[in-house]
Amino acid sequence: MQSMISIDEVVGRTKLLPLLSQSSMRLMEIIKDDRHTLADIIRIVSLDAPLTARLLMVVNAPAFSQSGQVNSLSRAVAVLGEKVVTGIALAMCAPFIYENDLSGYAGERGLLWKHCMRAAIASREVSRYGAREINPDVAFTSGILHDIGKAVISEYLSDMTGLLLEEVQTQKAADFLDAERQALGFDHTVLGEAVARHWQLPAPYPQVVRFHHEPMLAPEAFRHEVFCAHLGDLIAMMGGTGTGADTLLYRLDEHFEEYFDFPPLWLEATLLTVSDEYEKTKAAFYGE
Repeated sequence: MQSMISIDEVVGRTKLLPLLSQSSMRLMEIIKDDRHTLADIIRIVSLDAPLTARLLMVVNAPAFSQSGQVNSLSRAVAVLGEKVVTGIALAMCAPFIYENDLSGYAGERGLLWKHCMRAAIASREVSRYGAREINPDVAFTSGILHDIGKAVISEYLSDMTGLLLEEVQTQKAADFLDAERQALGFDHTVLGEAVARHWQLPAPYPQVVRFHHEPMLAPEAFRHEVFCAHLGDLIAMMGGTGTGADTLLYRLDEHFEEYFDFPPLWLEATLLTVSDEYEKTKAAFYGE
């Protein structure tokens, strides 16, 4: 079944992708530092006119139910929250990743962004239960980034979707990730890591992207964050926002309980919280 596509050739193509904007890179660096302030976020955003305009548009959408119009950047950032601001910055500077269709997964245009936003919200919620302290902002951004490799691999899978599904359904492949490997010799996590390193993303983001389906293979230092994205990804799919044909065709790593202290009914509560915030954010972002 394996294709003759060279992994070196495909990874080389990731180096042709545009780099992230300076503002999005600075936002990701700053939110990792627990000492940062809202003023730090506002200072970065204020230097990016298109991002400022988009934030004002989003915060004034009916979905946020604000009493009166928000005209100041400081108020917009305070209302939206720095995590959503960072997510919007990434979406704006990487539309070639988040807004393209996913033909290899039978996913329509924009579905990757919707999935990653829902996964980001879920990853942040999961981080609250970490057996050690997990920065919720880092968990959120990890969710935004975890599936960037799908945008690159999609075109190579475009004629194989039905076959990949059959491989999983007949248990010739352990899950969709395994089916990708059998078809191409590599999978979307490998290409995602290549994109993350091309963008020069700081740790733990390359590790999250590479190991979010196999968190126990991640370096121990980053395993809590990787598990947040792992669970956030699955929770997003359980909530009805996947990336197409591969939805819910990935395995849960049962070691997750070693890294979290979950109370009873945590999953039900998380699904409700994620759904509410996701719907509000999506409505504002897309005007839906």
